[in-house]
Formats: sequence, C-alpha cells, structure tokens
Amino acid sequence: MTRKRRSTNTTERRSGPRPWLIATALSAVVACGAANTRPYFGPMTGARADTVPVSAEPLVDALRTAVESYGLRVRAESAAEGFLETGWFATRTWRRGGAYARNALAVVRMRFFVDDLRADEAVITAELVHRTTLDPSQPERLIEALVPPDHAGRPLLDSVIASAVAQAMEDAP
Repeated sequence: MTRKRRSTNTTERRSGPRPWLIATALSAVVACGAANTRPYFGPMTGARADTVPVSAEPLVDALRTAVESYGLRVRAESAAEGFLETGWFATRTWRRGGAYARNALAVVRMRFFVDDLRADEAVITAELVHRTTLDPSQPERLIEALVPPDHAGRPLLDSVIASAVAQAMEDAP
C-alpha cells in the first residue's frame, strides 16, 4: 500500500489571510471601539439644570477651559457626547486628589451633562458630589451624593458655569 504524499506545490496552497480571520479581527476591533466617555448613568435628582442659548459641543469646550482656569483637573470629557467630569479636589485648597479624605464633605467632584434642545439651545445639568462613605470597595456612583445647597464648593460650580456660558456665547457666530 502506498501513501499519497501531500503536494508541496505552492500554487495549490492558499496564500494570505483567511476571510474568516479578517472578519473575526474586524469585529473585535469594532467591539473594542464602542466605548463611550459619557457614563451610562444620568445626572442625580436635584442637580442644577439650566437652559442656555448655545449648542452643546462649544459649551463643553468652554466648560473645559473654565475648569482648567481654576487649576482643576479634567478627568473625562467628550464634547460630542456632551459630558465633562473633574477629578476629586478639596474645596478649601482646590488641591487635586484626596478622594478618601477623612472629611468626606471637604472633597468633591463636578460633573456636567450637556444636551442639545435645538440647534442653538442646550440644557446643562451640573452636579457637585461628595462621597457619603470612605469605602473604596464600593462603586463610586453608589456612595456619591449631591452636596448641600450651602456647601463651600457651590459658588465655584456657579462661577464655572457662568464663565463657560459667557465664553461659549462670545465664541458663537
């Protein structure tokens, strides 16, 4: 009995990547690129909401400029999605970090959700949140709460919004 030998002729072999391999790699790239900056949750009930005569994208850019002008760090931002979030900072010193400070009310974070109503009008919803507990094992959003109305960081939030709206209106055509 003779065995049939495999042909080593290169013309019979398929060269290049297989179509199924290309399809698999392409679907993996598309799936990985579907991440958004804006979180799945919306603003907390009771967050400050204002309607402004500017579209969302320029307003998010102006918010970034206003936040950075106070020396605060922008943690996440997407003008296309209408979202900006600062890092944790101390309200007395405006120092960055300190998310697990002993006095939970002294360290806050700002979040801005900006959504278009019409072509020339947007709703800006702003949160100033603090941690209710200092447990790092809990998801951040579950242990956050809005600061009280008389909190020391509230004037800063108002100032950031006012300067961002003024700048966005000035830059608008």
